[in-house]
Amino acid sequence: MTPDQYKDRMLAALDTMRSAEKDAILIGFIAALYPHGDPDHPVEGTAFIAEAIRLLAAFHPDHLKLPDDQTEPKVEEHVPEF
Repeated sequence: MTPDQYKDRMLAALDTMRSAEKDAILIGFIAALYPHGDPDHPVEGTAFIAEAIRLLAAFHPDHLKLPDDQTEPKVEEHVPEF
């Protein structure tokens, strides 16, 4: 998959998400950075990255690929004549 194809599929995935799902991703990041609204709380990098991976699992390239049978349009071998 090229970077442009990935970007198009990622944007399409975002378009199909409901607002609540998008909000959950943003709220998850904010909660990981500022637990309980505390801006001075230390953030453990590995825990933050793990949470980011969990929140963004839907955008993993393997989840955005089209099934193999849909990558190319199927052409009928036999077309009946009229």
